[in-house]
Amino acid sequence: MIKILLFEGVDASGKTTLINEVLKLTNEFICVHRFSASQYVFNGEYYENPGKTNLSDCLKIDRCLKNVGIYVYCVADAEIITQRMKDKKEDKQRFKTQNFDLNLMLYDYYFSKTPLKVIIMNTSDSTPVSLAKSIIKQAREI
Repeated sequence: MIKILLFEGVDASGKTTLINEVLKLTNEFICVHRFSASQYVFNGEYYENPGKTNLSDCLKIDRCLKNVGIYVYCVADAEIITQRMKDKKEDKQRFKTQNFDLNLMLYDYYFSKTPLKVIIMNTSDSTPVSLAKSIIKQAREI
């Protein structure tokens, strides 16, 4: 059975980079950039209402993937994310208003409730290739 890797995390946490690396190394997974966790965390952020998406609705979606879905939660030190956003020349307004602590708290809460397995990857220090290999190894074991 094919497994679906659901990559989550704040902007510039390494989601796209890791998806690309995983797909270079194997074609045994479907990789998705943002899923229900981001819907829960970010839906309200740009409408001045973070974390107000209905948690139970998001978790219902997760339950549909219980046998195939695996979250890959990408995290990094705030200073590193800040530098990555500057390097990418991200939208300055979005950069200034993103509330890292709140977003991380909402992700942590969400992942404590989801029925899906969660692989946590700190992208601060390791290379994308080594992280991708670790994701693949862990996902195969689930």
